Amino acid sequence: MYLLSFVFILLFVKAHAFTEKICERSGEIQELNNIGKYTERSDRRQELVIKAIKPQVVILVLGSHDDELLQDRMNTAIKFAKTLGGKVKINWFLSGGTKRQMEESSSSEAESMRELLYNSGNSNWKIKIDTLSKNTAENFAHFRKYVESETKSTIYVVTSNFHHARANSILSGIIPIPVNWILSPKACPSCHRDEKIHIFNVKSDIKNALLVYNKL
Repeated sequence: MYLLSFVFILLFVKAHAFTEKICERSGEIQELNNIGKYTERSDRRQELVIKAIKPQVVILVLGSHDDELLQDRMNTAIKFAKTLGGKVKINWFLSGGTKRQMEESSSSEAESMRELLYNSGNSNWKIKIDTLSKNTAENFAHFRKYVESETKSTIYVVTSNFHHARANSILSGIIPIPVNWILSPKACPSCHRDEKIHIFNVKSDIKNALLVYNKL
């Protein structure tokens, strides 16, 4: 009788341990499915995501002629990059030309972003800038040429939340690869209104940008 009770207890303990292991593994799998969704995580959860990310990451940051929007995108991008940890190699692609030719400063958007990044970088970060692009579609045309040699990387694109819908429509017509989006929160008084106007130009913007890409 005592022997049967001991065997029963032993089997119960093993079954409980096995169930806990299955539940833990299920939680890890679910966490890995969340890669690309930038949310706050505990150290344990963040560690799981980092392990699943490819060892090299490419982050494209889209420029803006508005200095506040530009800085907001870079702050969001840098904050996200730091969550990946110091061991992850990051190749930054900062894209944006000079749209305000009449102003005294001739510095491009990409050069301004690079200055912001220099103050927050580390030895595993490499920076490439595109100072020629004049709009979102051209940003993606130049990025496509660059990223064709980075096919083994996890790719993130950083822009403003209000800009995402149009940017995603343009990207899908230029770059035939999946990307993850990181969206900054700041907008401007005319941002949403301007987007509703520019959305009608998506097809022509893609067509013109592909011509630019073919010449690169």
